[in-house]
Amino acid sequence: MVTYFENLGKLFYAIAVSDKKIELEEIEILNQYIEEYWTDCDALEGIAATDPAYQIIITFEKLQEQQTSSTIAYKAFENYYNQNKSFFTNSAKHTILLTAEAIAKAFIGKNKTELGMLTKLKLLLKN
Repeated sequence: MVTYFENLGKLFYAIAVSDKKIELEEIEILNQYIEEYWTDCDALEGIAATDPAYQIIITFEKLQEQQTSSTIAYKAFENYYNQNKSFFTNSAKHTILLTAEAIAKAFIGKNKTELGMLTKLKLLLKN
């Protein structure tokens, strides 16, 4: 289920680049959370793939190289989510929010743009 993790990569990229720049601390937090929460966790329940969590990083880096806008990356995640809500368990939603919030506050706390992205994400995941 690589597409699932590619779209998580798009989401986390959108959060990190929402203020128009990605800081090293944000990448470090993403890598830390991949190791701690995404490589072997309840959020992956029902999702089968080999080393799927690392697809998050691969996608994040690809979007960074392409200098994709936050809006485009977030919209791609949003579309995927709306078409595949059954893949997103409560545990997955919790881990997604945990990761997104950690990325947003990784460099000098959350700024206004990141707060806006987090609010949009929380509303999306409630539906």
